[in-house]
Amino acid sequence: MSRLATLAPHAVDFAFHEPARPAWAAPENAPDAPADDGAHLFAGLPPLYAGHPDVHLRRGIMQAAQRAAEHVPDAEQAFFVADLAEVYRQHQRWRAALPDVQPFYAVKCNPDPYIIRLLAALGAGFDCASNNEISTVLGAGPISPTNIIFANPCKALSFIRAAARARVDTCTFDNADELAKLARAHPRARAVLRILTDDSKSLCAFGVKFGAPLSAVPALLARAKALGVNVVGVSFHVGSGCYDPAVYTDALARARAAFALGAAAGFTFDLLDLGGGFESASFAHAARVIRAGLERYFPEREREGVRVIAEPGRYYVATAFKLAACVIARRAPAESAPVFAPASSPASLPPAAPARDAQAPMIAPAVPPAPAPSGSPSAGVGVGGTVAKALRLAAGALTRRAPTKEKEGRDKQHGAEVPAAPPPPAVGAATAGEGDAAPEVMYYINDGVYGAFNCILFDHQHITPYVLSLGGSFHVPSSPSSQNTPTQNTTLTRASVWGPTCDSIDLVCPSTALPSSLRVGDWLGFENMGAYTRCAASMFNGFEVSRVVYTAGGAGAGEVRGVLGGWAAREGEGAGEDKM
Repeated sequence: MSRLATLAPHAVDFAFHEPARPAWAAPENAPDAPADDGAHLFAGLPPLYAGHPDVHLRRGIMQAAQRAAEHVPDAEQAFFVADLAEVYRQHQRWRAALPDVQPFYAVKCNPDPYIIRLLAALGAGFDCASNNEISTVLGAGPISPTNIIFANPCKALSFIRAAARARVDTCTFDNADELAKLARAHPRARAVLRILTDDSKSLCAFGVKFGAPLSAVPALLARAKALGVNVVGVSFHVGSGCYDPAVYTDALARARAAFALGAAAGFTFDLLDLGGGFESASFAHAARVIRAGLERYFPEREREGVRVIAEPGRYYVATAFKLAACVIARRAPAESAPVFAPASSPASLPPAAPARDAQAPMIAPAVPPAPAPSGSPSAGVGVGGTVAKALRLAAGALTRRAPTKEKEGRDKQHGAEVPAAPPPPAVGAATAGEGDAAPEVMYYINDGVYGAFNCILFDHQHITPYVLSLGGSFHVPSSPSSQNTPTQNTTLTRASVWGPTCDSIDLVCPSTALPSSLRVGDWLGFENMGAYTRCAASMFNGFEVSRVVYTAGGAGAGEVRGVLGGWAAREGEGAGEDKM
């Protein structure tokens, strides 16, 4: 065990007893068992650690503190902690709820090499959208091309040729030109017709771009027959982040109608693809709706030889990843204090205030405030001033288009087939009870919307931080009875959280309640960071993409290590094969 691992706190008051917990509080019952030094299962990949992810969040923060004390550049870099056991638990949950539906993981959501290997070892297939995604999957071990669906209805001709060379035969289409390309470049393709369904109850609606309405299906099938393209099934997508699983009933009814049209055109369909859009929180409801819909519209699917698949992405990975980010700067214009004071080494910090139970050791050089010169240019730039103006500009840039706009475009293109959804709340909207008060403090962290938090722009996510370290200590005071009520240990203040780049659109959280004692050098945590985050991150302004620490903790951890160990052996046996 490394020296840093021995620094892990063994008596930290993370187990709060009050019933209500604020957004900034650390997760309950975070374990204190020290982490191991990891197992190197795959060449070229980071080690896989044992232990709860919260242990590795704290361990990473302590390592950052030591690197900072040694003046290592970028010592406090933000980092993810991925709990592969959570992915395993989600897979077991899927198998229990939808045993007859094989998951084809949507690689686009998070093409992480560990995730791909784990799901492959568990028997999942893969939904790929490009040549690179196909190569990534086929390069992750002994994965059969028959377990890949090229689920992009509009592909470049060169991509179709590459898929044919890789023997990835199952691919989607929704237009006549795509059929012509398949006939030319991939004559043995198993073509799957993507139909238009109601996606108005989702965060990301795709119907404006993909999906053939039922009225166009007969002509498309006739064209496929004339070109000699083998159409084998139907796919649909209710939209990413579907928040009303009832739409699956309508989608399955349309799929049944498309199956009937296929039979009339002389095709024998053997594949039904339910698409993606699955959310962990609503999955149980969605599974019930899907089971009922399959029994209603496809009761003879086994006798007919119809294979049912789906394309879950965020369902598997969203809750499996957490992000730790360091507070690198702080602006409090209304304070009579400058933002910065000289940083101290961890060893020179004064002890933190005594905790209710036991106090964790100091971990990072939190920077205290110091008096500011009177008449500072920042005076009066608080509520209603420059800060509020910046917030309005950034929030306006981040506001997403409501699904109704996408729905209007689809109605003009295909005819009004489904009702419009009500507009969802704006991105970055304040949480309930926060009101319209402008933030009193601006915190800057070392990841932002050009990095992991691009999910705010592209995936319409609302981000809420919680405190990992406070005043240079892992101890986070007892939670108040509400977000706006201070305790004897701390007071809360209205704050905004910004990313590190020079762009004013780099706003992570417009308004939240954080402890007034939060300072430079402290760390914030963010949960549910596994979906559409790192995969779309850039290096704008030269900021690195946050690294990932892999662990497996809790229920299923032993199974994960066993499954991945077996997969590593199989991958080694097949090393050197030309995949694509």
